[in-house]
Amino acid sequence: MYGAYNSRDRTAALAHMDSEVIWDFTEAPDGLLYRGHDEVTQFFAMIDEVWETLQIEVEAQEEHGDVVVSEVRVKGRGRQSGVEVQHSETHVWRLREGRLLEGKTFLDRAQALAAVS
Repeated sequence: MYGAYNSRDRTAALAHMDSEVIWDFTEAPDGLLYRGHDEVTQFFAMIDEVWETLQIEVEAQEEHGDVVVSEVRVKGRGRQSGVEVQHSETHVWRLREGRLLEGKTFLDRAQALAAVS
């Protein structure tokens, strides 16, 4: 999913997600929750509008049964400002039949790992 996301192939990224996907950013600055392919598609459109570039680099990944924890570095450049930013996030994904079903973005790794326990 991250490779498709980075290449802005939104159709391929969605193919890795269950149709009932929930992507929870309530711990992140935008504080939003996206449900289903339609809302995730709206999220992708917002990202494309705001960011000239936005890449997710996976630094580490662990599996815990049907849960995957991805430690990532997010790097981007604002479309209007040209300002480059980067920060670390931890994504916790629960899978159903090999597809991403529920994901939550954490800015604090310890909180992410506690959510898995």
